[in-house]
Amino acid sequence: MSLSARDGGRKDADVNFASITSLDSSGGWYVLRIALDGAVTADAAARKVLQQFFADEADWSGGLPTPLAETFFESRNWGMSRSLSRSWRNFTTIQTGLKLTANFIPDPEGGYVVLKAGPIANAVAVSGLPLTLREQEIVALVAAGKTNAEIGIILSISARTVQKHLENIFRRLGVENRMALVARASA
Repeated sequence: MSLSARDGGRKDADVNFASITSLDSSGGWYVLRIALDGAVTADAAARKVLQQFFADEADWSGGLPTPLAETFFESRNWGMSRSLSRSWRNFTTIQTGLKLTANFIPDPEGGYVVLKAGPIANAVAVSGLPLTLREQEIVALVAAGKTNAEIGIILSISARTVQKHLENIFRRLGVENRMALVARASA
């Protein structure tokens, strides 16, 4: 790889990092930086979220909790035999009414883990609608004001898949848009 290509990759990584770190932790978003050697950089709020979901882990202060590491890395050992995944991967866990979704985003310098933590969407309010459980989850999240991208992250599916579900929901319930869907679900 040429030096200019490497510098271009580093600039792209810096732009990605600026975009990712602009996520608001008050909305339940947290970002971890993962170096090529597996070292984790995270603020206190992100570490607190990890502690909340992975309290039973022995000691992960220098890296990721084991379930995340096993999801995001291609083997168990660091160094030559343990490399970061070169593709986007995600992890979801639910504990005591809270859901944690973690997405690994690779870049030339290692990668990022974007965490989304918050209460599980309440599908009970829409249980009377003639929808699948997944569609009920999506309706509840739409009612909570989530965008397709946010719903995709929460449910570990793509924003396009969310849109296809919404198209099916609109057709099935006879509504034309998100506002009408929320009104129908609230009735």
